[in-house]
Amino acid sequence: MKRIATICFALAILFSFTAPAFAADTIMDAKISKLTVAKDKNGNEYVRMIVETPKVINGVHYNASMAIMAFSPHVEMAKKLKAGDNFKAVVNIREHQGRESASIISFVK
Repeated sequence: MKRIATICFALAILFSFTAPAFAADTIMDAKISKLTVAKDKNGNEYVRMIVETPKVINGVHYNASMAIMAFSPHVEMAKKLKAGDNFKAVVNIREHQGRESASIISFVK
């Protein structure tokens, strides 16, 4: 009986942890629809760009908004951009609660 309780307890702990989200690096070439420069809680600037990305579900094509974040050392280059500009960069895409977002790893010239 004690052995079964120990196994159940171990399984409960094992399944209580969430699976880590895996991120993928890719090259993004997109048009910026909105750009915001802000400061984090430590006073460091960052840039949040909103872009439209094409998606397909069951043959239905649509555009979804995605947030692209530029942190130091990419802030200065990102601040030169404005809404309506196209940019090309290597980004790290991740998903949280069904929504994708990305961080810039490097701008591509």
